[in-house]
Amino acid sequence: MAVQVLADLVRSKRPSVVYLIETFVDKQRMETIRVHLGFDCVFTVDADGHSGGLALLWNNTVDLRVTGYSSNHVDTEVRLDVGSPCWRFTGFYGYPQRQRRREAWDLLRSLSVRSRLPWAVMGDYNDLLDQFEKRGRFPHPEWLINGFREAVADSGLQDVPFGGHQYTWVKSRGTDRMLEEKLDRILSSDGWLDLFGGVRALSLTVPYSDHRPLMLTPVSLPTVRRRARFCFDNMWLREEACREIVAHSWDRTVGLDTLARVEACARDIARWGRHYNKDFQWKIEQNKRRLDLLSSRRDGPGMREYEVVEKNLIFLLEQQHSFWKQRAKEFWYKGGDVNNKFFHNSVKARRRKNTFKRLQDEDGNWVVDEAGLDNVMLNYFTSLFSPDYGDFQEVIETISAKVTGADNARLLHPLSMEEVRIAVFQMHPDKSPGPDGFGPGFFHVSSEEDGPGDDERSSRRNKVCANRLKPLLQSLISGAQSAFIPGRLITDNIMLAYEVHHHLKRKAQGRQGVVALKLDMSKAYDRVEW
Repeated sequence: MAVQVLADLVRSKRPSVVYLIETFVDKQRMETIRVHLGFDCVFTVDADGHSGGLALLWNNTVDLRVTGYSSNHVDTEVRLDVGSPCWRFTGFYGYPQRQRRREAWDLLRSLSVRSRLPWAVMGDYNDLLDQFEKRGRFPHPEWLINGFREAVADSGLQDVPFGGHQYTWVKSRGTDRMLEEKLDRILSSDGWLDLFGGVRALSLTVPYSDHRPLMLTPVSLPTVRRRARFCFDNMWLREEACREIVAHSWDRTVGLDTLARVEACARDIARWGRHYNKDFQWKIEQNKRRLDLLSSRRDGPGMREYEVVEKNLIFLLEQQHSFWKQRAKEFWYKGGDVNNKFFHNSVKARRRKNTFKRLQDEDGNWVVDEAGLDNVMLNYFTSLFSPDYGDFQEVIETISAKVTGADNARLLHPLSMEEVRIAVFQMHPDKSPGPDGFGPGFFHVSSEEDGPGDDERSSRRNKVCANRLKPLLQSLISGAQSAFIPGRLITDNIMLAYEVHHHLKRKAQGRQGVVALKLDMSKAYDRVEW
């Protein structure tokens, strides 16, 4: 019966590759199943008695080569079409016994270092990444969740979301002891997600099985070349040539308005920066090769040159570190080893998080074309930031004024250069740039020298306004609001909620009941009225 269910699934979905777990059969029996299902090739890991057994079936339309296997995995290299990139697929099966979970985690770690190809891992891990992935009976042991999380992170993998029912395994269906868990999942490396940015995955419904099959469809998104927007790299600040360009540009544009001078400065820096960044990695490799040649020299000139080249290489590596650190936006990182890999992975994660493929409009329709996406975003924020006109006078009359005349005078006072300077230096140097392409790091340096810092009041005005409002916030905002105010902590809400919940659980007697009500104000502080 199970073979017939599988045959029906293959006929309806037409997969090119099928990975099977707990087949309970040997190679001879699996060959018969291959013929019945209509696949061209099969690789089998025999079952151990009445347990285990793995199988991989595929058609000749896919270029697939098995590179390794065990009773818990089948490792392959895959090319979907002629000329398409090669990537790695691993079918995984974790030990169901809890005392052997660490063996499965170590296996995942060991597999991660066997190849540098973009990697996707799919199968039954018999593990969970979070408590919400289990429904029914007792909570999942935390040591199992933490151990699996660490193994996934150590392997450079991340969870690939799939559609459909999320609890892929069920036990005691239809009874009061019913248990559901997300034991089956898809994991992938950053490189694989970069390769298949349009990946689609889905859990399927089949009878006669306590597991739901997962269907993975790798889809490459077309590369859209966009016009590069100028963004100042903070590593350029350490180059004397950059400072000279800024000074020269500012001198030759005297008499023009501020925005025109900033635009001209940006064009001059961008022209120089493209050449600097293009040769950057080449300079690093050249210095490394020169250092290798000089390492065996013992004469005076050779040793002096070694020191010079070594100093240059260290400078370039620090520049590279600054380059990735600025793009990673990891502001919590204060020091320690130069961890370029960490920042590089953070950049990839940010890009994936900030990249969206479709948006839902006001009517609930999904929009995928570029022009349509622009309209959805424009309409959304236009609606969000447009006032909802109405008669609020009766409400306003009941609210006593909080801003005094003296406070209002301070808020409306013309901006001073010192206020702008303070605001600029309060910003983290690696924060995102403004419309002009210059981030706070540029103005931290240029404001102390001849350059655009002295006239850049308008582009940094929002920060100055925030500084003027800060002293008034304690009196303007209710004490019940525990976030966004200096000296107050949003974590206080967590402790309060915990105490309320604890009280509700303990109060099991008495005539008077107690209820806790949670109110959620969507985008309250992003609306114009607030």
